[in-house]
Amino acid sequence: MDKSNRLILLGIFLFAFLLRILYIFQIRDHPYFTTLLGDPSYFDNWAQFLASGRFLGAEPDGEEAFFKGPLYPFLLAALYRLFGHNLFIVRVFQIFLGSMNCLLIALIARKVFDQRVATIAGLLAALCGTLIYFDGEILITTLAIFLNLLILLFLVQWFRGSMDSTFRIQHSTFSILGIGFLIGLSAIARPNILIFLISLFGFLLIRFRRRGLIWGILLILGTSLPILPVTLWNFKVGKDFVLISYQAGVNFYIGNNPHSDGRSAVLPGVGADWDEISLAERDLGRRLKPSEVDRYWFKKGLRFIREEPWSFTRLLGKKLLYFWNGYEIENNQQIYFFKRSSFLLDLLILRIPIYSRQTGMSVLRNVFLHIPFGLVAPLGILGIWFAWKDRQRIKRIEQIHILLLFLVAYMLSVILFFVTARYRMTVVPILILFTAYAVTKLSQFSMRQSTVRILFLIPLILITNIDIRGSQIYNFAREHFNLGLVHMMKEEYGEAEKEFKTALEIHPAFRRAHLNLGVLHFRRGNRDKAIEEYRQEMEINPQEARSFNNLALLYRMEGRYGEAKDLCLKAITLRPRFQEPYLNLARTYEEMDSLLAAERTYLALLEFKPSSPKSYEGLGRIYDRLNLIERSIQSYQMALRLDPEEAGTHYNLGVVYGKADSIK
Repeated sequence: MDKSNRLILLGIFLFAFLLRILYIFQIRDHPYFTTLLGDPSYFDNWAQFLASGRFLGAEPDGEEAFFKGPLYPFLLAALYRLFGHNLFIVRVFQIFLGSMNCLLIALIARKVFDQRVATIAGLLAALCGTLIYFDGEILITTLAIFLNLLILLFLVQWFRGSMDSTFRIQHSTFSILGIGFLIGLSAIARPNILIFLISLFGFLLIRFRRRGLIWGILLILGTSLPILPVTLWNFKVGKDFVLISYQAGVNFYIGNNPHSDGRSAVLPGVGADWDEISLAERDLGRRLKPSEVDRYWFKKGLRFIREEPWSFTRLLGKKLLYFWNGYEIENNQQIYFFKRSSFLLDLLILRIPIYSRQTGMSVLRNVFLHIPFGLVAPLGILGIWFAWKDRQRIKRIEQIHILLLFLVAYMLSVILFFVTARYRMTVVPILILFTAYAVTKLSQFSMRQSTVRILFLIPLILITNIDIRGSQIYNFAREHFNLGLVHMMKEEYGEAEKEFKTALEIHPAFRRAHLNLGVLHFRRGNRDKAIEEYRQEMEINPQEARSFNNLALLYRMEGRYGEAKDLCLKAITLRPRFQEPYLNLARTYEEMDSLLAAERTYLALLEFKPSSPKSYEGLGRIYDRLNLIERSIQSYQMALRLDPEEAGTHYNLGVVYGKADSIK
């Protein structure tokens, strides 16, 4: 590579980084920048738990197997150990990775096509609004893209070398082990890549036959190296065999059930706030290991496929259309709402109506041009067609095959579950590569030839941007609800109430809006209004265990112990692994002087949440009242081991020590 090409690549990286750092400074005052919700909050809490050195189990909620891939929270934890809990530093690190992704896209394009395609691809990646958006989110997306692009870069290089007469088997062995290792790292970030691993193994077998079998085995061996420690930890902690994580089963059922729309992370009758373990245990009537929970949900999804094959086929087709549609399907937050916070995103993420009264073309009424994906997808498809036609001339047949294999395998790994913008982002860099090739080819054609190709492109743009059965109809109720949560966490109760009420104005049956309004009224000391809001939530959302628990808390405070107990038991029935109603029920029993019933309740909670300091603290109080001083001391000591900062527990332990001394 000559000096001018190196300067071009450096320029791509710097351009991408400058755009992304500008974006970070534009959103630094947004409420979500420091106050996280949903999956970002989940990863952040997990990482803080790891960074604090209190790693007693796989995740903060218990000592079981990993529910999600652990690589990203461990990376966050490392950053927190080095720089403290600083989300700005995390985002700067991620935009560095995101800028590297633009560079990797250019390098892959250079190896598969040429420098001109590489330059266009790198610039398109730098300007891709959705890539910029996800680079600033506390999510796995940027890390997963980085690892997958590294895999593809080394695979492209490896296949290029395999065609060389000087290709040495020894170097190939180390290279294929290294590629496998990267696949393993990617898998413990997001296990979807394992479908590509299976596809790649088959491709090696077909392409190289006997030698391909050896390389395939080496590839799997390399992949297993990062995965094995995760599997062993799952076995040690959860006493169960879980390869990486156990979230696949419930996600499979979410995307494959009679009520699934193929795009929303909701469970039938429960909504978006679900507890997969509690629901499975409630249905089967027994405690389940993580692998059993995973199998339970997989079986439910497979039962739907077996019993309703036509419904499944239609749903799969719908998910395929969603995957290729330009509209960015929300998951944690609505991108089209959030982009208002940054003029850069507002320029780069667009939703332009094609229909207008002037054109009078009512057939286009439901068609919006979505930028970037609504252009990248059709141009990428056109580029794939050009590359396939030119594959002999390009002399990079295997490399093109690998890119297409990854695209198809990853697409399959998404549509088998459910489709959102976040999950399909991993294929966007591949489409950008082929988009750059399409742009290059169109510029080389004569005016007449280009016009013919563009006429072919227009139907692709329309197909990939049309509204599929109202899938692009959305409102911002969830965004106002989430802003309400942020304001409530910051104790800005007036703003929080305003946002919750706005959410209800947009969507009167929005789940948990009344619940949180009840919490606000409770914190303000207005118990009557809180009770009214909780009851309204119960009518709208009778499966919400929090409503029953919160109302039980109010009744307990008013001395209505019988009603409080019944409501706690109802909450536990709805969510058998929800900690709060157990604690609430145990305190109810304590205040009723039913100390043995309280003890049983705390012990029941510890069966599935052995790292609950509040349970041990409660047991300490009970044993103190029963004059079982040694057991009380042991319980308080265990509570402090789990939560050494709890002042009340220190005080209670001191009191019990005093009693022990007086007895002596």
